[in-house]
Amino acid sequence: MPVALPYEAILDLLQGHGAAGPMEGGDTEIAFPPDQIAHYGLLAGDAARGAQCIAFVRPVFGDALRRLVFELMSRFGATVFDDALGCAYVMEEAAELPPAFATVCVAGVQRISSPQQLWPAGLSVPIETDRQVPALIYPNPNPQGVKYVMFDRIEPTERHLHMDFGTRAAACNPGTLRALRQVLLKVDRAQVANPEFAVSFHFTDAEANLLLLESPKIAEAHGRATMVVPGEVMLGAPVAEPAFVMDADWFFSNRQKAAECRKEAQAAHGITIAPGLAGVAALDQLLERLHQAHLAQRGAHPAAQDGFDANLQHWASQAGACLGEIIRSGVGGQWGAVPLMEHRHPVVRTHTGRNCWPKLAALNRIMNGSTAGGQGSIAAYMGELLRNARSATPRNADIAADIPALCHILLGHGQFGNGGLPLQAQIPVARLDFSLDSLKPLDTWLAAVHAQHADLERQVLSNLCLAAGAYLGETVRRNAKRHWNWCNYEDFHATHPAAPGASKSVNNCVLLIGPEIAALPMQTCNVGAWGEKPHSVHAHALQWLAGDQPEPASVGGALEAGAAAPAAAAPAFDFQVDIAARVAELKPLEHDYLKIAAPPWIRTDPLQNLVDSYPTLLRQGRVVWAHLVQANNVLFQPGAGDAPAEVVYDPRGLCQPDELAAAAQGMFKLKGTRPNDAEEARVAEHLTAEISRAFAMPVPQSLSSRGLLASTLLIFRKHLPNRRLSLGHFPVLISDACPGCVMILPGRWWPRAFAEEWGIEEEKPAQPAAVSPPNVRVAKDQLLHVIKPPVPADDEGAWEYLDTLLEEEEARRLVPAKGMLGKLLGRKAEPEERAPDPVFAKYLGQMTQAYPGVCNPPEDIGGRVLTLLVASASVNYVVETARREFGLTVFDSNHMNIVYRPAPKQKRN
Repeated sequence: MPVALPYEAILDLLQGHGAAGPMEGGDTEIAFPPDQIAHYGLLAGDAARGAQCIAFVRPVFGDALRRLVFELMSRFGATVFDDALGCAYVMEEAAELPPAFATVCVAGVQRISSPQQLWPAGLSVPIETDRQVPALIYPNPNPQGVKYVMFDRIEPTERHLHMDFGTRAAACNPGTLRALRQVLLKVDRAQVANPEFAVSFHFTDAEANLLLLESPKIAEAHGRATMVVPGEVMLGAPVAEPAFVMDADWFFSNRQKAAECRKEAQAAHGITIAPGLAGVAALDQLLERLHQAHLAQRGAHPAAQDGFDANLQHWASQAGACLGEIIRSGVGGQWGAVPLMEHRHPVVRTHTGRNCWPKLAALNRIMNGSTAGGQGSIAAYMGELLRNARSATPRNADIAADIPALCHILLGHGQFGNGGLPLQAQIPVARLDFSLDSLKPLDTWLAAVHAQHADLERQVLSNLCLAAGAYLGETVRRNAKRHWNWCNYEDFHATHPAAPGASKSVNNCVLLIGPEIAALPMQTCNVGAWGEKPHSVHAHALQWLAGDQPEPASVGGALEAGAAAPAAAAPAFDFQVDIAARVAELKPLEHDYLKIAAPPWIRTDPLQNLVDSYPTLLRQGRVVWAHLVQANNVLFQPGAGDAPAEVVYDPRGLCQPDELAAAAQGMFKLKGTRPNDAEEARVAEHLTAEISRAFAMPVPQSLSSRGLLASTLLIFRKHLPNRRLSLGHFPVLISDACPGCVMILPGRWWPRAFAEEWGIEEEKPAQPAAVSPPNVRVAKDQLLHVIKPPVPADDEGAWEYLDTLLEEEEARRLVPAKGMLGKLLGRKAEPEERAPDPVFAKYLGQMTQAYPGVCNPPEDIGGRVLTLLVASASVNYVVETARREFGLTVFDSNHMNIVYRPAPKQKRN
């Protein structure tokens, strides 16, 4: 049951952040500074009854709100939750919340010890929307309070305003219901002042709506508002939960982050985290070390004084991705997003239907630590998941978890290691954009394969079923209005009785589950079972989506009577670049072109997020024009230093450089000024500071009505044709997967004419000469894995093969000691000694004889993988010696996940 809090003390705290004033019925309104904390605050209660509820209406999830809320929690033991129960926060030592409340919270109850754990920045992505928020002005009786009420949307032609309430019944108590009554009373007074407008309140939970209607009134309402509840909920259907949506971008980006986490853990802490379940203990060890570092850094100051720690956020994101990959592969699940409070949160949804929040788990582990009994540890968390959420599908047959990777193979970004795809050169890769129309060229390719299928190997046809079926299913899923999801054969039939004779095969190994249908995309693409005539997967998709396709996007804004509808806008960019294909075409030795040496100061700068997004931009970015607003002066002159700059761009890619130039010039004129317009003032403050960062900052409407955005980027000279800024406009890469992150399209892929206009500094031809000598005097900071042939030909298969070998080595190292004493003490047996591998021994001998200290000597060279710790300045020598002299494959877990393949040996004269 909720307990009243000390009213005077809480009012005193709130008045330190805003101006307090009376509301009808004796409650108090808090007016906060613009764009700080919330639209307004509300303190329900009085000195006699105590504080029943502190409400923040339309909160601004920033540092000011975090500090205020954490102080309320730490001083008064307050529990914090949103009315839709997306998540709840309690102090680490607080008592358990009622089960009826805790189980409804979408993201669960988070136990925290620092304000940084409240709506943690950087662990979710804002949901971009271009909708205008309507408002009604009214005479607020509180002279300190805001003079208008905001709504969620409007029907302009009908002057009908709508306000949405996601309030859940479990969140309703006398205090929260009184706060809701105050919100509705404000709307009533605004409607009375604007009688020409109609108002509707939309509730997702019928019981919450009923509890509100039955709660005590504060004052009589004089306006007329309509309360709306979904019909299916009124008829007894459960309240819809925020829907999980599988996300291929996060599949790839988090898999990359997991690899980076393992690399950083080894380099920075000497901790080797094996892929998969074998790495749980090491990941926990890393997070415990980070926890101890956090405690030491905090020192004696109170937790409420914790500032934003970019390094901590970085590790929470990296380690969370590593944990998510362990869940995905070890328990069985898919990467995706759940929308909460206008943000998309990264989630791994297990095949049993449980949402796991690995990045929150990693952050909480770092901040809170774990108890002596292991409570709160990653090991305990994973143990519970393995007991209660493990997939029924064998781990080596989990197709649903790897759907994005199968699509990637069809799109030419990967390969099967056992036969490839038929007629691969004819796959219409350039036209496969996951639109329904893209299934027509796919039909053409499948028909060509069908004509020759009798001569094709069974494995090749099986590969086709998986890759084409994954693409077909993903196209259906992405074009449906309602939510579809992938489900493995075993997981589906764990809750649905299998039809007689429906044994598992490549046709039904994974199903695509829609609202009223279970589709079999792999079977649909099985050309070997089509008979004499080819089938149309496009027709199948339309049949599955009957009545479930989204309406075509309408043109925003109302047209005047008799006005012609505007023509469809065409992209302003006059050349196309398939960035993923261009990156894939690079030869191993050319990957250095994409590597960036981020300046050391960036680890504590928000631009670190931008650098972390580069792999995503290079895999799936789209090209648009950008125009310079301002940049560090050093970038206009020849030199070696990289630096930040500010650019303006159109995220839709519709604006030409001259349009962007006008907006950029207008923005630059605001520098050093103090405009009255709030949007202009925000831009002026940012540009004047010269050290602040912007990510997708809206360009003021006074300068452009085209929906332009401004962002800070890093100018890396190596990606400019002449290594300096010459013109005001240039092509950049952006992606919906990392909003606000912008990088210059590397100059080698600019059109030749534009590059020449910019000015080209021709690179000297590379000398295929001798391997450059290493630097053995610097610290060892980079991990390389060396493997003898054979290694799978495709990079995806090669990395999986490496993971298998590393897991074997870890399992060998962790064999428990025999005997009762060994078991009781948890001792590990010493691995049996192995004879050195002769190839590895010769390879190491040659290097260390020529350059002693080139690498840390490995303890054991008798396995199938050789792991070396070398300095960055020695990587080229170690790699080239391996591949040129000994025909070995080297894996480098950097931002691009490079695999260095053996090179043909040079002919000797």
